[in-house]
Amino acid sequence: MVFIKLGALGGGSSDLFPLRSGTRQGGVLSPVLFAVFIDDVLRKLEDLNCGCFVNNLCLNSFMYADDLILLSISVCDMLRMLNVCREELMWLDMRLNISKSSAIRIGERWDTPLSPLVVGQKSIP
Repeated sequence: MVFIKLGALGGGSSDLFPLRSGTRQGGVLSPVLFAVFIDDVLRKLEDLNCGCFVNNLCLNSFMYADDLILLSISVCDMLRMLNVCREELMWLDMRLNISKSSAIRIGERWDTPLSPLVVGQKSIP
């Protein structure tokens, strides 16, 4: 357990209080800290050099809040990106929620069955 003491305006400080884990729901630091941590995942995805490119610009991942969209032109590339996400999130003590994930195919072959995307031991529907 970690104990924190906060400084206050005017030179005072708070009493020690325990910090068990994370930040408070709705806290002003929550989105900032999440962005700092998740940035490594997005950088690793870009460094993979796979996914979708437009004018030599890597557009393989988009993020809004805690939702991540991965774009790929092949199942093989998508699996590589998913594995990078899984490994990086595990390192950050986070995980993919496969039950809230889905895969769709867009384009001329939209109705062709998609090969299973298996991450760890679970398959993305």
